[in-house]
Amino acid sequence: MADYLTNQFLIAMPAMDDPNFAQTVTLVCEHSERGALGIVINRTLPLTFSEVFDQLGLDATRSRVKDQPVLQGGPVQTERGFVLHTPSGAWESSLPFSERMHLTTSRDILDALAAGEGPGSAVIALGYAGWDAGQLEDEMA
Repeated sequence: MADYLTNQFLIAMPAMDDPNFAQTVTLVCEHSERGALGIVINRTLPLTFSEVFDQLGLDATRSRVKDQPVLQGGPVQTERGFVLHTPSGAWESSLPFSERMHLTTSRDILDALAAGEGPGSAVIALGYAGWDAGQLEDEMA
């Protein structure tokens, strides 16, 4: 497949009956011949950034985002955190998948967000949507 779906939205069809993806919008952050990774952007968890910061022992009194809800990013590795954000900073583990959006998995960005620093816009997602090589193409066909 010459055209990959990185930086595109996958919108679940109304007939989708998989509870993991029914009525979801997924932002594809990486798609190549090796597979794909995306973050579901329209499902929230009963959890805020502040609670995540507390679990990590971070002082969030200066945080601009502490009251934001955390996203349910997908059914894979639901204990793993992902920060979807506008470009800024040099984080330890980031995937710059477009000029306007990056995906970071390292703790340094959480430290910055808790301190009231970091990217101007960010969301935390727990878990991700993942597809093996060719799987996403097969499912779409």
